[in-house]
Amino acid sequence: MGHDAAAVRSELARISQSRAFAQSARLLAFLRFTVEECLAGRGADLKEYVVGVEVYGRDSSYNPKVDSIVRTEASRLRAKLSEYYAGDGKQNPIRIVYPKGSYTPSVEGRPAEAAAPAETIAVLPFVNSSGNAEDEYFTDGLTDELIAALGSIRNLRVIARSSVFHFKGKAVDVRDIAERLKAAWLVEGTVRHFQGRWRVTAQLVDPKTGCHAWSQTFERELTDVFAVQDQIARAIAGNLLREIAGIPQPAKPADPEAHRLYLKGRYCFHKWTVDDVNKSFEWFEQAVARDPGYALAWTGIANSHSILAVWGVEPKRNIPACERALLESLHLDPSNPETRTIYASCVSAFQWKWREGERLFQPLLDSGYHPAFPIYVYTNLHPAGRLEESEQWIRRYLEIDPLNLGAHIHLGRVQYLSGRFAEGIAQLEATLRLDPAFREAHWQLALAYEATGAYERALAEFGRAMALSGDSPGVWGSLGHCTAKAGRLDEARCYLSRLEDIADRGISAPALALVHVGLGNREQSLGCIEECLEMKSPLMLRIKSDLRFAPLRSEERFQSVLRKAGLEMA
Repeated sequence: MGHDAAAVRSELARISQSRAFAQSARLLAFLRFTVEECLAGRGADLKEYVVGVEVYGRDSSYNPKVDSIVRTEASRLRAKLSEYYAGDGKQNPIRIVYPKGSYTPSVEGRPAEAAAPAETIAVLPFVNSSGNAEDEYFTDGLTDELIAALGSIRNLRVIARSSVFHFKGKAVDVRDIAERLKAAWLVEGTVRHFQGRWRVTAQLVDPKTGCHAWSQTFERELTDVFAVQDQIARAIAGNLLREIAGIPQPAKPADPEAHRLYLKGRYCFHKWTVDDVNKSFEWFEQAVARDPGYALAWTGIANSHSILAVWGVEPKRNIPACERALLESLHLDPSNPETRTIYASCVSAFQWKWREGERLFQPLLDSGYHPAFPIYVYTNLHPAGRLEESEQWIRRYLEIDPLNLGAHIHLGRVQYLSGRFAEGIAQLEATLRLDPAFREAHWQLALAYEATGAYERALAEFGRAMALSGDSPGVWGSLGHCTAKAGRLDEARCYLSRLEDIADRGISAPALALVHVGLGNREQSLGCIEECLEMKSPLMLRIKSDLRFAPLRSEERFQSVLRKAGLEMA
């Protein structure tokens, strides 16, 4: 294998004892057998048939062309090793790898890691040191605005919000944070509110030494919050760049109180639950009531209506409300990239003008405005079934936002929808190691298991997702489909009955479509899908790529729905 046998066996032992392989006995058996065969000089004999018989217990009649067990497991093993070497095994002196299309492992030295570019910076969540939870909205808001301000400086690469907020409230060494985010510099700070004033202390940290390259304290009235943000951003940039490009200023409210209300709305929105998104309206609407010309507050209203509609919450009410707020915001500030991103997504997702949406997204993508990347994937590429492009854009986004759970979910989903089930499952399992309580990761993992026919494992993951988010008609639809495919028809019919009792068809029709197709009731499922078309249901965003609707794809009624939604089958 090109390396000392003892070193290879030591690496094999490290892998066997790792967390990544703790629940992967069959993959370890594959790994050990093939490595030992190579060390014994029999690597050239490692064919699919040999592995099937020796590792997976197939008899002499085993036909690899009919039984794909070895190909499937080899793909899983490659993905699992990639995950291991990206995490616990990152510093190992050698690596065991399987070239694509081969069952013969090879050994490589650890690749030299490129240092993070000098212009890469991560703004860690500022700490609220006031002792008052009511001030948390301001602390998070200042972090957000500093990220945005630094991100507008040319040649400065700023790690995105969701990755840095992964470390909020956690005691993690700055060296570890910098390594995980691939950042050359970190910004950290504290915010204290006392006697009607804000004291903001910010430090620029060199993670290689743990020392502060710069530190400064700003004390201001609330009315000077924009000045504080601007001064901090310019001071930090001045330590990183020889020349500071102009930092574009956000559209400021005439009334500083409107900005405070806007920050409270953003704080609620980022909690990412239906109740909290609904609560964000209270603050955004108070902000525009105080200052009707405050474009960002109108964008906040539009964004909240948009996400609720995508989640399937009253789309008939939320879609028009989103569009009204967007038009108001664009009239006030047509250049704001966040507003333009929401507008492009709404043109695609709600109006089904896919080409127009693509045209509106293009300048944002070309400019490198990274928050647009995953939204473009969800509202344009996924609905059209453009899975290869989806993966490319998600991977680009993860370069800027490496710990974004939603992006990791998108990646796993694209992989299993592309038929790469082992890769998708490995990716989703890795996401759950980042956050075991992330409901959507359990949900997508359940769908991936279901796609492979592992129905009981899928139902277990659906159960975990339910325990985190509660019961709902959407849950019943997926459970009804999966129990039907598992042959538990009485259970599936129970879910069907519960859904039929719901008067609001906007809620029940997408779920009923799933249960009916699981039970083999094609006509009833097609009828529900046609209802979803008329109601502009968010089901249309996934119907073309959702593997559960594969049995209907040859039906003329199904293709008619796709044509009417502008999503003709390729």
